[in-house]
Amino acid sequence: MLNHILKTGDIVSPLNADVEKSFMLYREEWDFVRDYHTKYREVPSKTVFMQKFDNFDEFDTDGNILHYIEELHKWKAKHTLQEILTGGASNLRDYGPYDTINKMNTAIAKLGRDTRMIRDLDLVGNANERLESLRERIELRASGKTLLGIPSGFPTIDAHMGGWQKGDYILMAAETGMGKSFVAMQMAVNAWLEGYRIMYFSLELSGEQIGYRFDTVLSGTLGDGEIHNSALTHAQDITYDKYKNWLGEVVLDKHPFVVVTNEDLDDVNQNTILAKVEQWKPDLVVLDYLGLFDDASGATGETEKLKNLSKSIKRIAIKTGVPHIVISGITMKDGHRERVPRLDELGWSKQPGYDSDLCLTMVLHGETIEMHAVKMRRCGPFQLHIKSNFDKGTFKELGKHNSVFQTKEEENESEEV
Repeated sequence: MLNHILKTGDIVSPLNADVEKSFMLYREEWDFVRDYHTKYREVPSKTVFMQKFDNFDEFDTDGNILHYIEELHKWKAKHTLQEILTGGASNLRDYGPYDTINKMNTAIAKLGRDTRMIRDLDLVGNANERLESLRERIELRASGKTLLGIPSGFPTIDAHMGGWQKGDYILMAAETGMGKSFVAMQMAVNAWLEGYRIMYFSLELSGEQIGYRFDTVLSGTLGDGEIHNSALTHAQDITYDKYKNWLGEVVLDKHPFVVVTNEDLDDVNQNTILAKVEQWKPDLVVLDYLGLFDDASGATGETEKLKNLSKSIKRIAIKTGVPHIVISGITMKDGHRERVPRLDELGWSKQPGYDSDLCLTMVLHGETIEMHAVKMRRCGPFQLHIKSNFDKGTFKELGKHNSVFQTKEEENESEEV
């Protein structure tokens, strides 16, 4: 397969076939080819490759790439199955047949998914795996973990969604200038502070600008709010040494927060997203924003492009098990600066709304964001209000008693008083 990729330049097909989990003996070579493609948007030449791996067995290939993909998966399946059988024999002696059958069923089901030898899911045969997953999540609850997923940082969202969970597609939509990118950054920073790995695609801002926004929101989330975005971007009203010392302290020994911009990439499409996710193995991905991504299938119209992108992103989220927060625009018919948008007002295409597990639409009233869940897969409808200061990077959800909004009943009660 590696020889064929070097010959034809086709690495997209293997990436889409999830060959990552099947590479074992030549893992270092595969990682080099994949990372080279991610960085330079092309496969390395044979000369470049052989300079790094001079002992690699080079030969010509003339088969179909799908043949090599299938052979690689078969090889992985064969050798891993041998390990499962060997381990099963040892487990049989120590724990008996029932425990051994359960463990082997789980291991074989995982092997089938990893190698795509099993393309469908048998809910009967998969029962033990579901039980094991439930047992692990119950134990997490018992250990004091209140959320099974990645926290959003907003109590109302987490109470309804249980945090961002595997394969989630979270859509955030609003008119321009409503703060959706800042809110997404706050969610990402909050997860990062909790120890999760973040990948943030920012196609609107440069690396420097998104870095300053990260610092601002980080400062606001940690509670001081002394690092202002305007001070960083305008290089005024800020003490350089104080900022330097603060930044050195808050990022010391921390895990990466990876940002992908289009400064060094000609095209950023669904293949780029998948390749970057495979490279960095993040726990959460933010895509800001959908309309600026390219479509690898070459759609000509905006509606077709967004349909293709949305469906691909949903498949990537499910395939990799990584939740994706996707930011999208709105095309409103009326009152676009006064009310929360409806689901049917998503810009250019309704497909992202169909694909999403949660769609949050929002409007900004002064410094207060009103946010509604207009599409939910695993909870009922909800709404929340967030007091925000974008320049200071502070976001605080307002509770019922300190909300600046009132229901009709509350308005009537106020009038009566």
